[in-house]
Amino acid sequence: MNTLINNQIVKLIHTFVIGILTPLKEKYPKLLEILNYSKHPSNDWDFFMTVGGVGYYVIKNKIDEEGISEIKKQLNEIDAQLPSALDNFFDFINKYDDLGGDLVSKIGFYVLWNIKGNRPSYSECKELAPAIGNYLLNLQEVLDK
Repeated sequence: MNTLINNQIVKLIHTFVIGILTPLKEKYPKLLEILNYSKHPSNDWDFFMTVGGVGYYVIKNKIDEEGISEIKKQLNEIDAQLPSALDNFFDFINKYDDLGGDLVSKIGFYVLWNIKGNRPSYSECKELAPAIGNYLLNLQEVLDK
């Protein structure tokens, strides 16, 4: 696992999250509504899904501070704002811990909230937040192999 952190984990996650946008838009029309709030929907999708995927990876694998530091260096190579966005992700997950629900849905909620620019409605989140989170869960399972 440390070899992946040291070499390519962020790039792998970033590549995988870019490719899922079109299939999710086709399956979940609500995603189109959320994306319409953004001035740069594809860029926002890539950015926040990368943060969500990396954040989930860190949580799931209980990455230590040294590993997080290395991950932030990799994030910085993609976009200089990604390292601080990862900190924001952890703050968000902790702040909304009282919402109940599982981590996977909270990650989807984080992505939707940030793309929309404010809290998504229940109808926007009902299917979409778990779908986004489950994609990242499945991605984690692929990375574990």
